[in-house]
Amino acid sequence: MKTRSIICILTAISMTAVHAATTSIFDDSFSGFNNGNLNSQGNWGSQDKFSVNNGNVIVTSSGAYARAQRYGGFRPEVGDQVRITVSDFAITGSLGIGNEDFRFGIASSPENTGAQTPQVYASVAHNASSLTIGGATDTGYNLGDQLSVVLTLTRQSSNSWSLESQINNVTDGTSVTGSATPGNLNGNAGASAGLTLSQYLEADSNNKATFGMRLVGGNTGAQYNIGGVKLETIAVPEPSTSISLISALTLLILRRGRRTT
Repeated sequence: MKTRSIICILTAISMTAVHAATTSIFDDSFSGFNNGNLNSQGNWGSQDKFSVNNGNVIVTSSGAYARAQRYGGFRPEVGDQVRITVSDFAITGSLGIGNEDFRFGIASSPENTGAQTPQVYASVAHNASSLTIGGATDTGYNLGDQLSVVLTLTRQSSNSWSLESQINNVTDGTSVTGSATPGNLNGNAGASAGLTLSQYLEADSNNKATFGMRLVGGNTGAQYNIGGVKLETIAVPEPSTSISLISALTLLILRRGRRTT
């Protein structure tokens, strides 16, 4: 009985140890930012289309492209997940013609150009009463509805990513999920030039990624409100590592149990 109890306890401990480890990279609420340009506030760099007004970042399209980047690098390995949570997100102006309007994602740390910020991304497109973000579609979206959006990018291999999306409509209480293949662009700056994000990460163990968002610019008159952005990395251990650890612990306990009987 004693041996069985020990086996149960240590197996539970080992299962906890091999579960995915979540690391918070940043968690920014714009409620503490000053009104005016987002640029140079709280480790953010941006163009003038991104401004702060009463605790929200306001992005207004006038047909021009614009980007914002959150400085502070992180490194996702193959198998790891990057979870982006966008809070208090709302579209308050849109032509509603289904064009790609906006992007949320990540890029190589040297990237600071509009087209590559971000490189690996989820697209945002609004069409009449339908809003699609990275494969999830809210078919009952009304302009002004407040959303919480969760985007999970998984580095599948040395050059591919997957994307899981969740749109939580806080206004009407609905939630939808979906999946898609994220955008995956070649870089255009410094050591990232000509490389995808995964290739850049593979090139040097010190290379890192950063968060970015981009106003695509094809929807003149559109306006986007963002209350905050959080980014976490989730390190998922290899299944073989988890199984080996559990097996080794169980075998050790069984051997000790035999010696005491």
